[in-house]
Amino acid sequence: MKRKASLVKLFKFASFLLIPVALIALSVTLFTMRQTREERYDSLRSIMDYQVSQLDNGYNQVSYYLASTLATDGSVRSLQTGGAGSLLAAYWVEETLGELTPLRDLINPGYSFMVTVPGTGLSAVSRSALDSYEENRAVEEFLLGNLDIFPEVGISTLIRRIGGVGYCLLLGRSRGVYLAGWISLRELFSFMDSVIQSEDGFYVLLDENLSPITGRERFESAGVSVAADGSVSAGGGLVCTYHRTAAGIGVIAADGRSASFGEAGITLVTVLLLCGITAGACFYFIAYFRRNIQRPLQALQQNVSGYVRERRFTRRYGFAELDDVANAFEELEAQVGSLKIDIYEEKLRRTRTELEFLQNQIKPHFLVNCFNIIIGMAEWEKFDQIQDFCMLLSSYVRYTLCDGFETVTLQEELRETCDFLKIQDIRFDSHSALRDFEAEDGLLDCQVPPLMLLTLAENSVKHNKFKVDALQLTVTARHIPGGLHGLLRIDYQDNGVGLGLEGSRQMAQMLEAVRESVLGQGENVSFGNEHIGLQNLYRRLLLLYGERARVELMPVDRDEGFKIRMTLPMVKKE
Repeated sequence: MKRKASLVKLFKFASFLLIPVALIALSVTLFTMRQTREERYDSLRSIMDYQVSQLDNGYNQVSYYLASTLATDGSVRSLQTGGAGSLLAAYWVEETLGELTPLRDLINPGYSFMVTVPGTGLSAVSRSALDSYEENRAVEEFLLGNLDIFPEVGISTLIRRIGGVGYCLLLGRSRGVYLAGWISLRELFSFMDSVIQSEDGFYVLLDENLSPITGRERFESAGVSVAADGSVSAGGGLVCTYHRTAAGIGVIAADGRSASFGEAGITLVTVLLLCGITAGACFYFIAYFRRNIQRPLQALQQNVSGYVRERRFTRRYGFAELDDVANAFEELEAQVGSLKIDIYEEKLRRTRTELEFLQNQIKPHFLVNCFNIIIGMAEWEKFDQIQDFCMLLSSYVRYTLCDGFETVTLQEELRETCDFLKIQDIRFDSHSALRDFEAEDGLLDCQVPPLMLLTLAENSVKHNKFKVDALQLTVTARHIPGGLHGLLRIDYQDNGVGLGLEGSRQMAQMLEAVRESVLGQGENVSFGNEHIGLQNLYRRLLLLYGERARVELMPVDRDEGFKIRMTLPMVKKE
């Protein structure tokens, strides 16, 4: 025996299903956080690699040019070979400085340069416009007062804080001639302003001992630490990189909170909140179902079972009074069952009566027109046509006398429709025909209500006589999915004058009102004498097939006549 579905089990299954959903959401969130953090680190690392390489190239060029000037420049050589005391010494100092000044435009506008010959007291300075005069003057005084820091051989680099500003100093001397170049750390690392993207990002400069030169407070508050292998870690979800420049300065770049749990966890919290709300709703529905539906039904079942047991007991051992009460209850139960049967049979009789009324309403409506046809042909003494006409009419009358609950094949309905058109041609001496009929294989044996297409053909003749020279009808039958055996869709179209915009709107309202009056227990709206045959046809289909039947007015291009679509269940007799 097949087990039936249980609403309680469905809600329980939905509740337990939320647990793997929450775990999956947690896994996806953590994976996303990790991927985002790695992508942010890779991006920051690649940017810093490029910027530091550019910085090292500039630094190396300045160092090389200072060393080359000391070793090969003619003016420096003149000062070194005893010309420091000559009248041209000041000129040679300015010439040497002029060789260094173009480096500012070539490498970094933040560089300043100084040439000094302490033995003669000659000195020349080219200052950067990016630093103030006071800052540059403080560096000059520091260098002139500490000539012993200049190396005897080569170019050395010193990192000093002078006047509250950190500087990178490049110093060199040779045989009494001193050359110096300096740049403030803020100008040297000005590119970091474009590297750090987030508001929480920062950078710290370190000396050779990994002690902060700048940004000590941020270095300590963020908990930055540098391992021996150069890996950097920090708190607060920051990603960090460490680079050491050719000048011996270490730089730590910390940026990005996109991988922090606080921001990425919003998605997780939202998913968990939705899961919690759904689980709460499921538990509420379970409790509500058990309290208001399941328990009353169980109580009813127990009472009925108890009644059956007590009834058997009273019949065997009970008293006459209890037996009378039980008999009265059984009689009441039988009356309720009989009443339900009576109501159903009464509704069935009413439906049959209404169907017969609707079908009989069509018959005199057409027969009157047929008698007028015979009278007209008799006046014109068309006795041969009267004979043919009477044979067609007799076949038609026999066809219209079928029961309202009976059905005919689609092929029979088409044949009677063609005979009807022949009758109209005899009457009006016109040329009308079922021009085109298209149906899928096997549809001609489908059962349809009688007078269905014939009613539409009569409607076309009525509204198009004397307006269209040759009335042509087109019928298309298709099998479409729906229901147990599918649905039969029949499209009917003529080449008449059509309804127009207002007529189409009124026709659509009429069809909807007919459907509502039959299925929705609405009021039976009357549309006067307009389209009585079509109204009756739709009511017959609804009474026979219920909601599965449908009649729809289809749109057509201008001056292409009238088109309607009928849909009813697919029925075939063995």
